[in-house]
Amino acid sequence: MVPSNQTFFKRGEDHLNAVLTDDKVMFIRRSGLGLNELAERFGVCKSTIHRARTSRSWKHLPRSGNPNGAESGYRRITADTYITPAWCWQRLHEAESWAAQAWDCCPAAAQFDFLKMTKIFGTEDIASNPPYGKQAEKIIRHALKLTEPHGGKVAMLLPVQYDCAKGRVDLFENPPFKRKLTLLERIRWANLEHTASPSSNHSWYVWDWSYVGTPTMGWVS
Repeated sequence: MVPSNQTFFKRGEDHLNAVLTDDKVMFIRRSGLGLNELAERFGVCKSTIHRARTSRSWKHLPRSGNPNGAESGYRRITADTYITPAWCWQRLHEAESWAAQAWDCCPAAAQFDFLKMTKIFGTEDIASNPPYGKQAEKIIRHALKLTEPHGGKVAMLLPVQYDCAKGRVDLFENPPFKRKLTLLERIRWANLEHTASPSSNHSWYVWDWSYVGTPTMGWVS
């Protein structure tokens, strides 16, 4: 049976030949990952990623990747939600026991804007997997600001190369930065479909306002 013209001209994920989905495209538009990594993650060519990211395709979706059509600030949306596997948290807890009782300032279903908060409740420490890109730095700096008065701690799950940017060197040169724990196992995000093996490496970055010493580096598996 030959598909009708109506089938061919459906938009987005309803199109007969669609490989991506609306959620994946919104993720691509919000993500700070490069074309090669996104192409490998979703099993498509770089030009497909580029067209989706620049709205040359999937034009019915918001350019920002936000379902409301505007940048959301801190709050996550479905397309930018990474459900952190339990083993990632376990590796952090094994190295930093305090993190088991820490507050996750970026939960997947957040109903608050962390960047507008002036204090944290119920704990002195923060451990989280923040949205990537420019927003991550804002969240880290705000977390450090909120935990400094009481000598608290912060742990963030970030790309392994996150400490390489010149504009962020001050976050890692001296205390309160304590250590970088690189995960030797690559993360497969539980809530995202995969067509290829994961290609990204990640590390837990740990800050401690009571730490005195030289920052260290370690590996966990």
